[in-house]
Amino acid sequence: MKKTSKYQNLFNHPRVLYKYFPLNNDYARRYKDDPKVLSFTPSIDKSVVWDDWENVDKWETIVFDGAIYCTSPAFFNDPFDSALPSMPDKVPTEEERKDIISQLSAVFHFTFKEMKELIDEPDFEETITRIFHERGMPDYFCQQFIQELKKNTIIHKEFMALSCFSETNKSKLMWGHYANNYSGVCIEYDFTKINNEQFRRGINKVIYSNKRPKREDYDNDYDYTIAVLATKSEEWSYEKEWRLNNVLPYVQAIKKYYPVYYVKDAITSIYLGCNISNDKKEKIVECYTGRGLPVFEMRLSDNEFDFSFEKVN
Repeated sequence: MKKTSKYQNLFNHPRVLYKYFPLNNDYARRYKDDPKVLSFTPSIDKSVVWDDWENVDKWETIVFDGAIYCTSPAFFNDPFDSALPSMPDKVPTEEERKDIISQLSAVFHFTFKEMKELIDEPDFEETITRIFHERGMPDYFCQQFIQELKKNTIIHKEFMALSCFSETNKSKLMWGHYANNYSGVCIEYDFTKINNEQFRRGINKVIYSNKRPKREDYDNDYDYTIAVLATKSEEWSYEKEWRLNNVLPYVQAIKKYYPVYYVKDAITSIYLGCNISNDKKEKIVECYTGRGLPVFEMRLSDNEFDFSFEKVN
């Protein structure tokens, strides 16, 4: 009997999570007319200025504004991680589009113009949604159709956008790898403070196994995709990871426009690495003290290869 995805998510298994960040020189772009619109890629050149956008320090948007950036698993270093197929030139393919049109033709008699658009337009999802709207179909029907379409369509690696969290703030390896050699921070989040059910359901607990998921074991491609994204080698088990998963529209995926969430209200405390610079420490302590949130600083043990945290505000 095939199985559906039954991975724990934050909605049915709420808990506090942590995320490690470096306080480096990466920049993001903020839309001047709406400060909550942010754009980021690792190769942003601060000297290049976009009209209507301003360059900002990425770490400040994370620490002070509560921004959570997502990125494609196509950029991950581990070749086994999120090993979904790579995106073909056109998604869905022409044959897949024709098959969808054929199945729908029993109910919807598409015009020649509509069929040509459904085959040729780069964003199939957007095109079919527009056609449904033009025919007076309600929003809930369009959303349900797209959801079912995704469940039975292969999801490619480039279509996914992820953000990773941990159950622990005391991993020595993650402080070294993800917080820039202990000079960064680890933020504590209580996502039960976020009243977005879809957001919390999209954060899945990672399962560690040396056996990779097989497509034939799952009822549909969507459940298989979640299994692939939420399964990692046992060697990574020290990370105690949870993942926020997003499936991107075609145009957003090819343009590398990854979602940014604002979860400032979910931040409950912050932990500073032992190598954090004094100027950044002072800015963070001042900001969090003003919000009534605790700040903890790492203290290295004199007798063991270990550390503890001491409240500094």
